[in-house]
Amino acid sequence: MAGPLTWSPTLGKRVRVGAWAEQAVGTTRKVAAAVRDGRWEEAAQLVDCFMEEAKVCHVVYRTWSDGFDRYLRGRGLRDDDLAEVGQLLTASHTSLRDLYEASTDKVEHTVQGLLDAGAAGARMVGGGFGGHVLALLPPGIEPPAGATVVEPSPGAGLRD
Repeated sequence: MAGPLTWSPTLGKRVRVGAWAEQAVGTTRKVAAAVRDGRWEEAAQLVDCFMEEAKVCHVVYRTWSDGFDRYLRGRGLRDDDLAEVGQLLTASHTSLRDLYEASTDKVEHTVQGLLDAGAAGARMVGGGFGGHVLALLPPGIEPPAGATVVEPSPGAGLRD
């Protein structure tokens, strides 16, 4: 039986193989299943693959975040364009949740609760797995009970 990884001469590294439906299953879940079933070599290979996936995601995220302000300005966004910035914030949360499987039911409940309360966007921050949630609340929207409010400092905003 073939293993879960194969060498890709195009990419110059090991990659996961299998049907597209299988590719949608997170590597961390595959590692957990291999450990549970005592397939130690497969688990070790998958951990190596996960580290490569994480490096790629980090580079993509770093490139994205380094150019975030330029991206926003290039799209003509102003300081008061909270709706679109909020959508980007929530999309970033969704990506982090789905790529790293780093969320919890409580974090997801908090994000959804903030969005339901009128937040323009919300995202987990910190280490995930129950860390913190950042929300962008439009003026006039009250934060839910128990939320810690951080006020912007004077002069805060997007810079030219």
